[in-house]
Amino acid sequence: MFQIAICDDDRKFCSQLETMILEYYKTGDVEIEIFETGENLCKKIKGNNLFDLIFLDIELIGINGVETGLKIRNELRNEITQIVYISWKEDYYKLLFEVRPNNFLLKPIVQEDVICEIEKAKRLANKFNQAFIYKKSYDTYKVFVKDILYFESRDKKIRIVTVNGEDFFYDRLEHVMDTLQGLTFYKIHKSYYVNLSHVFVFRYEALQMSNGEVLGISQSKRKEVRAKQLAFFEGEYHY
Repeated sequence: MFQIAICDDDRKFCSQLETMILEYYKTGDVEIEIFETGENLCKKIKGNNLFDLIFLDIELIGINGVETGLKIRNELRNEITQIVYISWKEDYYKLLFEVRPNNFLLKPIVQEDVICEIEKAKRLANKFNQAFIYKKSYDTYKVFVKDILYFESRDKKIRIVTVNGEDFFYDRLEHVMDTLQGLTFYKIHKSYYVNLSHVFVFRYEALQMSNGEVLGISQSKRKEVRAKQLAFFEGEYHY
């Protein structure tokens, strides 16, 4: 079941958006929950009730949509839930950069745009649910792609850093890259292969990951990484 949250203090709009979604997904493969405040949405997420996609209004009563998004990303450390902002004004677009939203929809929204965002989010969610498998001696380990922050090449070993810590195994970074081709990873340095979904802050010369680590971008990769970053945020990332 694909879990969707709608957060908007306009009840009529929430009802209209919910109807748009349910009219299209008549088979019941999506589930929708409505919130009128960012505080209630964050409280729900804090209780380990995760959503795949949030349609989040910017002008909310209490903490606004930008503050809500930052709270989800920074305080709740949720880099996986995808966010699509909605508003009557397009002036906010540049303020949303740090939240790393999937997109920004200008009201009044149309069903075609809403469904397009849901389908895009579903494709990305499927990528996150895939697993990476590696071996150590006679043991085989599996970790979900959504939990991987980055890989680091160290001599003949690979250091894998996840939300739960780190591990080491023998392999080549090129082989890891081939295994994960088509997912949300990108090589920023000869030694680093990062999951863009876990980048906390994008800088021209470095990336800050969701665990606070800062990884340098090689000089030859900086313009290319910046282009990939913009394409990733705009939902047009090509692997």
